[in-house]
Amino acid sequence: LKELRKSGKATAENIKMLIKIKLLPSIAMDVSTELALKKHWGKLNHDQKVIFQRYISQSLMKDYAGILGSYEELDSVTIEVNPNVKRKENKAIVKLIITLNDDPKPINITLKMIRSSKWRVYDVVFSGVSLVKNYAAQFNSHIRRKGLDSLVAKIVKKLK
Repeated sequence: LKELRKSGKATAENIKMLIKIKLLPSIAMDVSTELALKKHWGKLNHDQKVIFQRYISQSLMKDYAGILGSYEELDSVTIEVNPNVKRKENKAIVKLIITLNDDPKPINITLKMIRSSKWRVYDVVFSGVSLVKNYAAQFNSHIRRKGLDSLVAKIVKKLK
């Protein structure tokens, strides 16, 4: 991001591409999406599952690009990992303390991770709010009101 800013190429599109290349490969999108849809996951066909994964990927890129783009003078980012990692079988909970530009108020983030061939993040908790639970609440609210097919149609429309 710093290099993009130096070269005057820190456009929203370039920031999204940076996120796609650097961040998304570290996310277990299949696990995140399945958790967000819970009992409805089994009712979806393969193509519908892929649609939801694409939607969450694009939403994450948009959200992170907005956050990163809002920091005009982001000179330094310090990330400390709490050494007390909670691990059980193929899952782990990792707590991060992130400091931006020597701000005295650090950001506390919890990464919920899963290991298949490598460790990947399946949920992020920020200020006590789980990203997966947030998506689940949005999806379930729509499904209760209008049904699963309506939600699929809405997601397809948003992806266009």
